Amino acid sequence: PVGELALSDLALGTGGFVIDGEGVNHGSGFSVSGAGDMNGDGLRDLLVGARWATPELVSYAGRVYVVFGKQDDKPVALADVAAGDGGFAIDGEAPYDYAGFAVGPAGDVNGDGVPDVIIGALTADFGGPSSGRSYVVFGKQGDTAPVSLADVAAGDGGFAIDGEAPYD
Repeated sequence: PVGELALSDLALGTGGFVIDGEGVNHGSGFSVSGAGDMNGDGLRDLLVGARWATPELVSYAGRVYVVFGKQDDKPVALADVAAGDGGFAIDGEAPYDYAGFAVGPAGDVNGDGVPDVIIGALTADFGGPSSGRSYVVFGKQGDTAPVSLADVAAGDGGFAIDGEAPYD
């Protein structure tokens, strides 16, 4: 029928591509969104949140993957994306922040012509216990090095917005 797609077809390489998670219990795909064309290749890119990921041994800091758009049907391994192949990773700031709980496009916040993204860290404690923190991460072209949300919070490559009160 028109307008239907069986998810099993994606695994066979028809109608799209599969994105395979990086680690056990990372929660990859809990949040997903379009990101605009962050690398300037004319294809729309994707955001994949993994709120339980433990980047750089920071327990449950979370990780977001920017998966560059592509035209083939080969599966994407998020481990490859984290290594800079076909995208890049954005790593959470502090233990148990759960960065990647929410992800989305932010438009072009800094006016440089490259789309930016916003990432939610549900239980970040910067405005009080579990007050939450959102990060606006500026898009970048020609660079697949990982992004640290600690650097973003310090003003390098974006900025952070803290929740107002505990348990916001």
